[in-house]
Amino acid sequence: MAEPKAEQKPAKENKTQIPDADTRYRYLGFEVFPKSSGKFWKSDAEIDQHLAKVRSITSFSDWDRDFSLIKTPDITASDRIVLILSNVVLLLSMFLPWLSYWTAQGQQTAIWFGTLGVLGGALGGAFAVGTGVGLAGLCGLVVFICTPLLAVLGLVALLNKGKDADAYVRRLRFVLRLNYVGLGAWLLGLVLVLVGGNITPLVNAGLTHLGESFTIVTLFDLISYGAIIPVAMFYLNALKSNDL
Repeated sequence: MAEPKAEQKPAKENKTQIPDADTRYRYLGFEVFPKSSGKFWKSDAEIDQHLAKVRSITSFSDWDRDFSLIKTPDITASDRIVLILSNVVLLLSMFLPWLSYWTAQGQQTAIWFGTLGVLGGALGGAFAVGTGVGLAGLCGLVVFICTPLLAVLGLVALLNKGKDADAYVRRLRFVLRLNYVGLGAWLLGLVLVLVGGNITPLVNAGLTHLGESFTIVTLFDLISYGAIIPVAMFYLNALKSNDL
């Protein structure tokens, strides 16, 4: 037999009355309970304290919470000190030995000034030795020029802070990124040396400790620590430009 169907109860009528617009306005306007909200400020002293804090604000970033990355400067005092030291070291490297070689008279060394003259006069002969050696010589010339130039530009940009902080950071970022030129020239010259070339003319010129071909070993036999220090300084300055 079929089961009897359950009786369906009639739906309850929603007796909730929606207040009209005037009534809602009276409540929203606090006309019904105008005294229900207390005072916003606890005392006059609290008002004076708040006003003093507002008046002490000098920039938009001060509206943010006390510990905020918005308030972090683009370059900190410690970073400026490190960059100043790196550019000073870069400048002082000019007075350190860049070349160290042996002749019939014994070991000879040359600082930046003497090495620049030797390199400038040897560029023509370097291309005669080999294209790779000649191009490596050109890269070396770029490194020589960049060493004092970037050191002076870096120190001027760091010490000449000025009133506009944004302009200061932009100028410093541009100068620091120029160190990629010196770094790239040094590394490219190192790669070009791999091509090598016959350097018998240099041996005949009196450089007794060199072999017959120019290799990386020959390069590091010729250069001294004064020519290696700029690589580290170029790298440090260029790396910091990425953080600005």
